[in-house]
Amino acid sequence: STTTTTTTTPAPTITSINGAISGSGAIGSQFTVAGTSFQSITAATTGYTVDFRDVATSNIIATAPVDFSVSGNWADTLIRATVPAGLTLGATYKFTVTTPSGTSGSLNFLIVPSVSFSPSTSLWSQTLSLPSPRQGIATIAAPMGATTFLFAIGGNTGTPGAADASKMNISSVYQAMLNGIDGSVQNASWTTATSLPVNRGFAAAVFANQYNSLAGGNTVYVLGGLDETGTATNMVILASITSNGSIPSAGTTGTWSTTTALPQALYGEAAAILHGRIYVAGGNDSSGNPVGTVYTAPINGDGTLGTWVELTSLPTPIAYHQLVALGNFLYVLGGEGAATDPVTNTLGASVQDAVYYDTVNLTDGTLLTTWNTNTNPLTTAREKFSAVGAVGFILISGGLYNGT
Repeated sequence: STTTTTTTTPAPTITSINGAISGSGAIGSQFTVAGTSFQSITAATTGYTVDFRDVATSNIIATAPVDFSVSGNWADTLIRATVPAGLTLGATYKFTVTTPSGTSGSLNFLIVPSVSFSPSTSLWSQTLSLPSPRQGIATIAAPMGATTFLFAIGGNTGTPGAADASKMNISSVYQAMLNGIDGSVQNASWTTATSLPVNRGFAAAVFANQYNSLAGGNTVYVLGGLDETGTATNMVILASITSNGSIPSAGTTGTWSTTTALPQALYGEAAAILHGRIYVAGGNDSSGNPVGTVYTAPINGDGTLGTWVELTSLPTPIAYHQLVALGNFLYVLGGEGAATDPVTNTLGASVQDAVYYDTVNLTDGTLLTTWNTNTNPLTTAREKFSAVGAVGFILISGGLYNGT
């Protein structure tokens, strides 16, 4: 007798869009879908589509194009596609993947504006000052629906050169609503939010929501830093942000709590979120010396962090630098390569202008290569500055550097 075995390929399943529980992007922008049973194809094939559907009717409004000239853009567990034309700005759609085996369940996808940016036309203007002077502040911008809130977390009030200045770290947290037209602080004054449970200066901070992680809520993370004794810590603190921009008070669900600690105590480090994971690079260790270690941990659905994994180290130890995530890349910019007093306002002897970058493996969060040194360094070596990534640009401002 002959036995016949029939193998049935299961319908596709979507687990994330750009590493998040919900997708967002402008028309024409690229996005990455992770899941299972997409089946690998190398050319446009009947029955294989990535679709944006009406929320109410589930009717297909537009189908996302896939560039099959790039190998691996439609693999069994990963699809790279482009947000199609014909979608309404500000609208949320159901997002699905279809193969001959069936159609996946849906995730939400928000269509955002396509923003242009010209550095040469940007003009700086002063807005509402913080309640008191400080340095070593951890800051985040938290977009929540149509409103964005700005948080200034902890910091140091020590005087450069004064005894015990590195111990003058504080726990206060201030919040302000941003004006969506001109970016200014909209409040008449900064709002005092629920303080950190401990003092922190020179810590790093990031903000996670449904559009950059698998966490369904809005969560701020404060990583490492110096405590009230001037000692480096590996503690990671998190809190939920409510719809009005507040942090629940102590003893209330969602207030400040701890999650998986960093593998080592750090301050003056830099952090960023990419594809649902937090990355931490460099910083000073407990002895005050810069390190080149790089760590990553996944953001879980409940907002906690998974296990930290050590990745390929930076080419050199560095602190007081910046880490920026753009596309599938991480960039490390500038910083100080020697041990220095954290409260000093004097430029260090080992300040650098180097820019390092690496590609992130979107499947497991690891780095695909050793860190590359960009052939075009910063125009000025600097440390303790700010850097943000937006619409394909990295904007750097301030810090300690030689020059005007």
